[in-house]
Amino acid sequence: MALVEVENLKKYFPVPSGLFSRERRVIHAVDGIDLAINERDILGLVGESGCGKTTTGRLILGLLKPTEGTVKFMGQDIFNIKGVELRKLRKEMQIIFQDPFASLNPQKSIRQILCQPYRIHNIADGVELNNKVEELLDDVGLTPASFYLDHYPHEFSGGQRQRIAIARALALRPRFIVADEPVSALDLSVRAQILKLLKNLSNRFKLTLLFITHDLSVVRSFCNRVVVMYLGKIVESADVDELFTSPLHPYTESIISATPVPNPRVTRSHKRIVLKGDLPSQIELPRGCRFHTRCPKAFDKCQVDEPQLIEYRQNHKVACHLWNR
Repeated sequence: MALVEVENLKKYFPVPSGLFSRERRVIHAVDGIDLAINERDILGLVGESGCGKTTTGRLILGLLKPTEGTVKFMGQDIFNIKGVELRKLRKEMQIIFQDPFASLNPQKSIRQILCQPYRIHNIADGVELNNKVEELLDDVGLTPASFYLDHYPHEFSGGQRQRIAIARALALRPRFIVADEPVSALDLSVRAQILKLLKNLSNRFKLTLLFITHDLSVVRSFCNRVVVMYLGKIVESADVDELFTSPLHPYTESIISATPVPNPRVTRSHKRIVLKGDLPSQIELPRGCRFHTRCPKAFDKCQVDEPQLIEYRQNHKVACHLWNR
């Protein structure tokens, strides 16, 4: 059974119109996606900036209200529950934001930041609370914990701040975490440390992760499944090895070809697929396949009919007329 089930999820943001204009225009941030995240999955969600990755993650957590569609977590529709039931569900899902400096309150010490989840949910107090907070810092590799607790976020490096953000997300021992580009703001060496930490924590606490990123090299080493988005739509999904060895969608092929290869001999023979044109407007979307304006393999049908996401191989889905003819 899937831990998270997303069905026909849509999110449109209204665009302010002119003073005398009656035209109602919207940004199609997420435009009808279906997605299932199984227990213990580390699912990579990839695509260009503006394709709807972060909006999807926030919709799944219920931080945004959808225009249409449902999100079920542990079998419960998160948009149809309130009060005590929603509060219980909140303990099971957390988020790690991209920028740890912006997501940590600069006016509060690390002790205050990490104590807050326990106090909100009335889980611990006094000595027990202090022990739990110290244990959290030990879990993310900030030892001795007593040295860090009474300092403030600005006194730490980017990597240390992200470890603190991870500790906060782990405080209530959730089952599901959305990691929204958690290493993109960090140095390369620090990225490897944070990714290794997340991998160890996911194994230790049996976590399910939605890992949002635009870096396919990270996805290949960290995730077990991948979903590729383009202009608010899912265009391909597969297991990691399957996607990298046999990509089906031309957009997937292009972003894989842009991934740096740390081998000079391979790089010299490596053929880069350069997409033509600019990313279309999310307000006035192209008719038919949204990728046809930049696709090197587009044909007449692509300009008229929108392709459906079909299962071309086992656990490998693609939305492309090349494969559903």
